[in-house]
Amino acid sequence: MINYLRKWKQENRKLSNISDKFSSNDLVAKQMLELLNNKTTKIKVDNDIKNNYYVFLTDTIYLSNKEVNKNGYQRICVMAHECIHSIQSKTIQTINFILSNIELIAFVITFICMVIKFNVNIVFYSYMILNIISVIPRIILELNATLKSINLTKKYIEDKVEDNETNTLLNSYKKQIILFLPLFIVSLLLGRFFRFLIIYITMII
Repeated sequence: MINYLRKWKQENRKLSNISDKFSSNDLVAKQMLELLNNKTTKIKVDNDIKNNYYVFLTDTIYLSNKEVNKNGYQRICVMAHECIHSIQSKTIQTINFILSNIELIAFVITFICMVIKFNVNIVFYSYMILNIISVIPRIILELNATLKSINLTKKYIEDKVEDNETNTLLNSYKKQIILFLPLFIVSLLLGRFFRFLIIYITMII
């Protein structure tokens, strides 16, 4: 166990040393957008947010200024992920936005219907269907951004560091995607699952 931890720390240090050769996150994102020929998306560094994310309504990539997001070897692939979001289908992003908000409104209405026992079965199954459908666009967008982020990362770093360093970073990113992608998908479903669970419990009590 100790040997494993020592090896893991050494590997992380090696990856971080490679990542430190690149510019700050906002410059990395700007350069990646140029590679994507995206001249419209804005980049904003925010001291108050905890994570990095893209908002399609304002066509803006928000970057956290927290230490955990500013450094670390994962940051290059994370920037690529958010930049890919900026060029994804606006139709799918719009559908995702609309369905996500409809699902939240439907949750409140369904909860009230369950409490007052109004058309319980019809309302429950209608919400269940909407709950499932509403997450599909989000999963499509996230899977697409995750898978394409590897290619963008490679395109960005391959002329900035040695070939062996490029391969080291890319191999690490691929391993992490394979390992954590299922957990990431589960995390996307958790909110909707808990809302569905609340509705179900309310219905049967």
